Amino acid sequence: MLKVELGGEFVAELTLFELWSGGHTPNYIRWLVEAWQSQGPGTLRAIITNRFLKQHEYVFRDLLNVPGSVIRWTAIDDADEVAIEAARTRAQAVDSASGKASETAGDDTLLSLYWTLLQKYGRKFPSRHILLMNLDEYLRQCHGNLDSSAVRRRLASSDETDIV
Repeated sequence: MLKVELGGEFVAELTLFELWSGGHTPNYIRWLVEAWQSQGPGTLRAIITNRFLKQHEYVFRDLLNVPGSVIRWTAIDDADEVAIEAARTRAQAVDSASGKASETAGDDTLLSLYWTLLQKYGRKFPSRHILLMNLDEYLRQCHGNLDSSAVRRRLASSDETDIV
C-alpha cells in the first residue's frame, strides 16, 4: 500500500467524519476502529465533536493517538462545534403559534455548515477516502436542490479523495 506523507504525517486511508454524538453511531465507530486495527497497514482517522469524545470515551479507549498510529482522531474546533449547535437549534425551531417548523429553520443551512466543515477538515487532514456517517442527510438535501450531475460534482470536490 502506497503511503503519502504530508507535513510529517501519513495521509489517512480513510477518514470518518461524524458530527453527531448520539444514537448508534458510537458503537458503529468502535466496531470500525476494532476491525480497522486488525486489517493491517493504513490509517483510520475520525473527525468528531468534543461532545462525542466526552460522552463516549470507550470508543477510543486503550488506543494511542500519536503520529504513525493506525487509529487517529481529532475533535473539531470549539467555534465550529458552537456553530453546529446553533444551526441545529435553528433547524429544530418551531413556530409557537402554528406548531410547524419555522420558515427560517434552515435544514439546508445546517447541511451547508456540515459541508463547509467537511471541506475544512478534509483539507486540514488529507485522506484518500472520507466516510460520511450521515450521508443520507446530504443526499436528501442534494436531491431537493440539485440535478444528478451537480450532486456528483459536489460530492467529488477533491481530486484524490472519495467521499462515500
